[in-house]
Amino acid sequence: MNNAKTNNFLNAIQKYADQQKQDMQKEIENFKAEEMKKAEDEGLRAAYNIIHKEMDNNKSVITREFAKKEKESQDELFLKRAKMMQTVFEKATEKLIAYTSTEEYKNKITMQAQNISKLFDGKSCIIYINEKDKNLAKQLQDCFSGETQVKAIPEIKIGGIKVFCEELNIIADETLDSKLQDQRQWFTENSGLKVV
Repeated sequence: MNNAKTNNFLNAIQKYADQQKQDMQKEIENFKAEEMKKAEDEGLRAAYNIIHKEMDNNKSVITREFAKKEKESQDELFLKRAKMMQTVFEKATEKLIAYTSTEEYKNKITMQAQNISKLFDGKSCIIYINEKDKNLAKQLQDCFSGETQVKAIPEIKIGGIKVFCEELNIIADETLDSKLQDQRQWFTENSGLKVV
């Protein structure tokens, strides 16, 4: 009978040891699973951080590249616009120079001189003209009642007249050069060729 009690006691100890062993194995498995999960989470976080850092670096590179390309495109557009404007205004200048050889131009410049002379009301004036309009000097001078001089100046490259009255300190500019320059300003603002 002692043997049976001893066997029961040993069986109970064995059962208890087996139960403890199973519990410990479960704890180990749970611990391993938790540690694996932590390692995976840390690995994912690290990978996420690396990926985002790479993406930020790539974004910076792409942004710099884009800015560079945009600047190059704007520069190219600016040059094309400037070239187009230059061509347009060269052709306009040629047409205006051709116009200065017409009878209509001679009548127009005389009419401008008459209108300007009314502003200066007999005061002394200097009429500035283009060198090629010297043949109109007497005709222009006769439009003014005050003492008037006519001078050809190189600043007037196309034609028209500019009149200065020192007494009134006024300049009346009816040159084709200044009118064309005004059109250049208007063209720049309204042509739709702005580089943005």
